[in-house]
Amino acid sequence: MQDWIAELENWQRRYAQLAQRARAHAVRTPGATPRREVARDTGWRLYRYGNVDGPPLLIVFALVNRPQVLDLSAERTLIGGLLARGVNVHLIEWDDPEPQLDVSLATYVQTYLADCVRRLLESSAATQLDILGVCQGGVLALCYTALHAASVRRLVTMVTPVDFHTPDNALSNLLAHVDVALMTEVLGNIPGPLVTRAFLALKPYSLVSKKFLDAALGEIADERLEVFLRMEHWIHDAPSLAATAFREFVQLFFHENRLLAGGLRLDGKAVDVAAIRQPVFNVYALRDHIVPPAAARALGTVLRAAPYAEFAVDAGHIGLYVSRGATTQVPRRVADWLAA
Repeated sequence: MQDWIAELENWQRRYAQLAQRARAHAVRTPGATPRREVARDTGWRLYRYGNVDGPPLLIVFALVNRPQVLDLSAERTLIGGLLARGVNVHLIEWDDPEPQLDVSLATYVQTYLADCVRRLLESSAATQLDILGVCQGGVLALCYTALHAASVRRLVTMVTPVDFHTPDNALSNLLAHVDVALMTEVLGNIPGPLVTRAFLALKPYSLVSKKFLDAALGEIADERLEVFLRMEHWIHDAPSLAATAFREFVQLFFHENRLLAGGLRLDGKAVDVAAIRQPVFNVYALRDHIVPPAAARALGTVLRAAPYAEFAVDAGHIGLYVSRGATTQVPRRVADWLAA
């Protein structure tokens, strides 16, 4: 009994020390690579990183989080890694949805993303661009490419779900029991903190308790503490989700699995992802609990005509953008594929 009490006291002391060190840090929001805004319109802003010449690459991130995790720190930056390898990097950043606006999935693909691509092509005097879609942003990028093939030269998908009904898809199994129509009717736009709690609930021990326990019991260096705090800031700074787009995304993909089953339509237009002909490079994570490897690898079975390559990374869903190893090898492999 005394040993158990002593252990609890030791944990309490270490947690207090960690909290004291955390308070002493001036936590900076993620974002290590200089960027500038080059265009904006309703619903989106376009940023350019650096001044690299060459075909523009547009990064399309998910709607459920902010894209700053791709540029977490100077040592852990997917964007910085691409820039250092000569890629002309741009990023579309979604505005938080206004409560009074009815923003659909088609609005994001056919208006926001389409307008951003048009502005980027006009400003760069290019006729086509490359797109890198991340997670849910990869789904948007696939839909856009299927609808606007003439604007896209090559497509990179990263931890992008295509088969939403794999047995190990915990998020899909969870959403199968959610009445999203009732949810959006009651809540309107979905609050960001609610989405964050849902993701954390998929692995509550490792994503909540364990990481704080490891940080407290280990002798965490200042650089790792800074990254830890930036990650926590990013996790809990989730934007709200537009009600209509959220309801449609859950219905079309999580419930009906339209990327795999076919029959997807946006704003009355058929979206035939299987007919994409652009070269596609599919990057996925082997320890991904949000987009299981089988869910991402299904893209190779869907595409009928596109030259297809894939790259598996020994990382988790977020680790693919922020772990030391991944932020070295992933930008290198993507840049090499784009150059080839």
